[in-house]
Order: sequence, then C-alpha cells, then structure tokens
Amino acid sequence: MDNAINNSIMNKVNMALGKTAEEGIIKVKMDSIVTSENDKYISVLSLITVDKGGNTQEYIEYGDVYDKANGQRIPLNLLADVDVDFVANKTFYRDLTYPNGEKYKNRDLIKEADRISDDYIINAKGQIILLYANKELVPAKYGRPGINVNKCSKINPYFLA
Repeated sequence: MDNAINNSIMNKVNMALGKTAEEGIIKVKMDSIVTSENDKYISVLSLITVDKGGNTQEYIEYGDVYDKANGQRIPLNLLADVDVDFVANKTFYRDLTYPNGEKYKNRDLIKEADRISDDYIINAKGQIILLYANKELVPAKYGRPGINVNKCSKINPYFLA
C-alpha cells in the first residue's frame, strides 16, 4: 500500500523536476501534509512551489485521497455524486471554502467554475473540498479556496464513516 502512495507522490515530484529542466526554473520545492485519515483512507495535500527567479513564483496544489487497503487514489465519484451544475451553483452563489474548512469571504471576486476538479482532499472536519488551479476561481492574492461538496445530497458513507 505505501509503495503505491509513495509512487503517486513521486510522480508529482518528477513532474515538477521535469518542469524545471524544460523551463529553466531556478528552484522547485514540494511540501505534503496529511489533511485527515481514518482506518480506510489517507488524504494528502501537496504544494509545489516553482521559483522562476525575479520574485516570480508559481504554486501548484494537488489533493489526493488514497485507499489504505490498496494504496490507490480514490476517484471522487466513489465518495460523492457531484455534477458540473452543482459546482457552478456553488460558485454562482459565492460559496467557497479553504482546505481547512474556513469560509472564503471576498465573495464579489469569485469566478464561476465550469468543471469538476480532479484534485480534492478530505479536511480534518471530514469535509470533501475540491481544489482548483491558482487564479481559476479567485485572484491569486486571496489564496486557493475550493468547493465544499459535503452539502451535496449524495455522499458515500463507506470511506467517511
């Protein structure tokens, strides 16, 4: 199990290193934290910081939830029934959440989401948070809020129990 999880995280490191070689990047740093876990899953938030020189940095955030039984990434559709209309509605009604569960307050700056993100985490409160690319939903200076899908009507209790 640990091998599959480590391989998945290593693939992200290799992707960042490949970016360094291709684009002449000065430095790449990756931090990963466990946002929550139980006996069935482990949720990992990885942040890659790419230093392009001249005070220019790019932040790439990945959220992965792994099945502890086999080490494989759990697809979102096994945890929650989320559709594009639900995601668009959350952004239309200005309902965004940071990964720690805190509500996003600069509501007038939110852009409408037009896709379901592949990156998600389960935070310490047990909330499923979809993560989006930097500047995809809000201006970069406000951080990276995501969409809390726990208000969605169909959550699979197997992993979250």
